[in-house]
Amino acid sequence: MNAEPRWIGEFSPEDQEEINALREKQVYAIENGDANAYRDLCTEDILLMLQGNDVVVGKSNFYKSELKLFRKVKFESIKQIPIRIER
Repeated sequence: MNAEPRWIGEFSPEDQEEINALREKQVYAIENGDANAYRDLCTEDILLMLQGNDVVVGKSNFYKSELKLFRKVKFESIKQIPIRIER
């Protein structure tokens, strides 16, 4: 599944480039186990919902959660397949 995501709402070409660049930075941070870089890409009101775990609320808690994860797990690679991007 390598289709382009469905862009819902108004996105300029620059918006799309910035969002795609943000996603690339996210992948880089995850593959390199860089919780600092990953956190810095997030807003203060981030919610992380992983099946079987409590909801993680806020940037500080997100950082702690990702730091703990990256100490246990190393990602060789990840592939993001967004179905849609909404404004």
